[in-house]
Amino acid sequence: NDRMTEMRLREIEGIRSKLKAYEHLPVLLIGDFNTGSHLDGKTGWKVTRYLAEQGYTVFHPQKHDIATQIAHYRAARKVIASEGSAIHMFGLVAKPDQELAVVIRRKSKATKYIERHVRSFAGITPLMLNEVRRTWKPEGKTKPRFARGEPDYPAIQKQLIEHGFLDRAPAWLPLTEADVNADLNRLDRSGMVYRAVG
Repeated sequence: NDRMTEMRLREIEGIRSKLKAYEHLPVLLIGDFNTGSHLDGKTGWKVTRYLAEQGYTVFHPQKHDIATQIAHYRAARKVIASEGSAIHMFGLVAKPDQELAVVIRRKSKATKYIERHVRSFAGITPLMLNEVRRTWKPEGKTKPRFARGEPDYPAIQKQLIEHGFLDRAPAWLPLTEADVNADLNRLDRSGMVYRAVG
């Protein structure tokens, strides 16, 4: 009806006005490497800062309205995203000339669906960075979503450089056993005891 059409046109105009503000945004980092599905301790914050120093805008979509999310997604030439639901929105609004790298957080059947979604809707074949050194799972019978991936940061950086997402410096530091143990202790306090499963 006319009322619904008018409402949708206002929404579209709002998105278009926000796109203008971000039309020169070169690169975008969706989320960061300190999500609950990473055992990344203090090193993860350094990696996020490294990306910011290379010109990446750190963007947390859950803190913004839909129009602002779309504006950012469509404006960026290169996008690095931690694997998650935000990529579905990106896939719906992205342009074929954009580049996307996805840092896989843990072994999951959902990963292939994310890749297929982006390729089908946006015509983009994302760079899937499956660089998990070890996967940690709680003892006993739990759902796969409780698994925690331990990212191999030097390997991730190497691929991002090879595919043109990053310059060569500075080098990303690998997680130390102390970093991993600190996060495992934090997770243990939540009532779950994690063990490496591969």
